[in-house]
Amino acid sequence: MTVRHDVSDDGAVHTITIDKPPGNVVDIAVCAELERAIATAADAAGGKVLVLRAAGNNFSFGASVEEHLPDTAPEMLAALGAVIRALVRFPYPTLVGVQGNCLGGGLELVLGCGIVIAEESAKLACPEIQLGVIPPAATALLG
Repeated sequence: MTVRHDVSDDGAVHTITIDKPPGNVVDIAVCAELERAIATAADAAGGKVLVLRAAGNNFSFGASVEEHLPDTAPEMLAALGAVIRALVRFPYPTLVGVQGNCLGGGLELVLGCGIVIAEESAKLACPEIQLGVIPPAATALLG
């Protein structure tokens, strides 16, 4: 399991942690786990806030490059989009903590949250732009 969902003793704080070393790359499987955890948190009684975080030194190196090939790209984009929509529509405040590199699809996840707290040294970027690739969710959420 690459996504952990922890709940505070009083049920008010739901913390979802991406834990997929070495760089918390977001792939279709991670997106499915994130979507399930977010749905569980949204349906929980007594919830007050959702905290999204990532284990390790980097929040995320971004979406899986391997899953951006013609055969899997539509499924990958749909899966990532579903997670971002779930964050945007979450019924309680969403907070995300960012450390290290937060790139591409990882940054798009961050942009789906209402409150972003980043370490001063964090690097947030969409490097795919340098290749002429538009980050769809980032474009919509920043637009």
